[in-house]
Amino acid sequence: MNNSGIRYFWMFVFLLAISSCAKKEETTKPPVSTNEFILPDPPQYGSPFPDIPATEDIVMYEVNLRAFSPKVGIQGVINKLEHIKSLDVKNVIWLMPVFR
Repeated sequence: MNNSGIRYFWMFVFLLAISSCAKKEETTKPPVSTNEFILPDPPQYGSPFPDIPATEDIVMYEVNLRAFSPKVGIQGVINKLEHIKSLDVKNVIWLMPVFR
């Protein structure tokens, strides 16, 4: 690059820096939320379970069937319900999914 090429390069950088520092008039409006893809809640299917506790009242025990039951089945959990109850689990037992 010759001297004039270097000079033009630095002039370009200088003008670019000045133009980015110049105060621009803000004419953009705040975005309006017009999302067409928000669907209304679906109607309730059937009736809700009557004894579902409130979220803040849940005492949950999560059961990994592979680790909890030697036969990897629900019957192993049923057989140990008294043990789970002795841990002060009163509301919810969460059964983790089992995949092959």
